[in-house]
Order: sequence, then C-alpha cells, then structure tokens
Amino acid sequence: MGIEQVIVFALLLILTLFFFVVIMDYMVPLYLNFEFNSICRSYALLIEAQNGLDENQKNAFVETLRQRNVIVKQIECSVPNHIKKGDWIHFSVVAENSRSVFKALLERETKTYVYKFTQEIISNKASN
Repeated sequence: MGIEQVIVFALLLILTLFFFVVIMDYMVPLYLNFEFNSICRSYALLIEAQNGLDENQKNAFVETLRQRNVIVKQIECSVPNHIKKGDWIHFSVVAENSRSVFKALLERETKTYVYKFTQEIISNKASN
C-alpha cells in the first residue's frame, strides 16, 4: 500500500466521520420529537381513562420528560367539574430542548427546539 492510498483512505475516513456526526446532529431532535409524542400519547390515554391527571401523575409526566432533557413550559388539561361520559377534554403540552448543533465547519451554536402536542380526548368515565 503506497502513501497515496493511505492519504486517500485517511481523508475518506475523516469525511465519513464528519458526515456521520452531522447526520446524528440532525437525527437527535427528530428522535426526541418522536419520543415526546409517544410519552404525551400515553398520558393522553391515562387522561381518557381517568378524566384528567392528578398532581402526582402530572409531576411524573414532567419528570419523565425532564429525564430526556425536555423542559415542559406549559401543560393544559381542561376537565370540567362535572364531566359526563362522552364529553371532550383538551390536552395540550408545550416543551423545549436546547442543544448544541453545527453552525459551520468548526463552529457550534445552541439551538432551542420547541415540541408541541395537542389532542382532544373523549371522556370514557362518568364522574359524580
């Protein structure tokens, strides 16, 4: 193997690693958005079954997202006082995540990604 082949191989290896890092930089926010929606959907099912969230469940929800470095900015779960089976419940969550991303070849910047989830839920449980 000649020196030319070693240099070409090294350059291709560096270029491949650079593209891998850039692609991963773009994939992490997409994965976090998928995970955020999945967590919100599971709590939406809990809201549907129980006609809302109590404070412990709401705190567990916020903590679950915080473990993934997603900061909850707003949770809205409008449940009427005397809800009947079939009534609508509005569930909305706004959260954000800040992370360092590529700005230029050797330069990074902090970017904030905002995640939103909104769902209208039909009550399955009648309350007194």
